[in-house]
Amino acid sequence: MASAKCALPVAQKAGFPEGSSPRREGIEVEDLGKGSYRVTGRSVLVGQQTSSVGFVCEVARDASDKLRGFKVTRLDVTPD
Repeated sequence: MASAKCALPVAQKAGFPEGSSPRREGIEVEDLGKGSYRVTGRSVLVGQQTSSVGFVCEVARDASDKLRGFKVTRLDVTPD
């Protein structure tokens, strides 16, 4: 769930077109304790021109998020 919560914010910050489906690669999820997780990896969009970014996304439990139950607390996206 933590990884899924990060997918859209990473794509938006990377500037990928809305509705695109970037591949996620090398995804690692680290338990930070107290319901928080750090997700790291790469997001790659293949098309006329391939774009990729590395990311660090941290999430914490959030009861107000009815879909996944997490909120993003940190997001770093850098071009590869």
